[in-house]
Formats: sequence, C-alpha cells, structure tokens
Amino acid sequence: MDDWKRIAEGFMEKWNFPHALGALDDIGGRGAASDAQLWNASDLKSAIEDGDLDLPDAEPLPHDTEDIPYFYIGKCTTLKMVRSGK
Repeated sequence: MDDWKRIAEGFMEKWNFPHALGALDDIGGRGAASDAQLWNASDLKSAIEDGDLDLPDAEPLPHDTEDIPYFYIGKCTTLKMVRSGK
C-alpha cells in the first residue's frame, strides 16, 4: 500500500492531481470491441474489484475532511473507472 501512496504523491507533486494511482491511455484491441468492452474484460479491472492490488483506503483530499477514494485517470470517456475504497 505504501507504494500506491508514493505513486499518488508523485501525481500530486508533478500534476497537482491528488489520489491518482495511475493513468490509462485508450485501451486498444482487435476487431469491433469497444474500449469499454476491453476494459470490462481486463485483468486490471478484475484485480481492482477483487481487492488483489491492496489499494489504499479512501482518505480526505488536501484541505478537506470528506473521504475520497484513490483512482486511476482514464483518457477514454467510455471507460468506467474503478476506484479504491470500501
């Protein structure tokens, strides 16, 4: 979990974007499958949903008190982002 927080701190320091665990570019594949279909069938999505990645629990953003989940930034508008938090 400390590794994830270091990644999030890096996004905050470089891009002023809190709680980001990574950035995903468009997902590509063959044929007529959409990005959303490929994401829904991806190992990453399954690992996040199954809790296999030991993501940090939701915490407040800087200067706030409400818990906000950590998340991945996605470029594709059809990509439903899976966030940490319980």
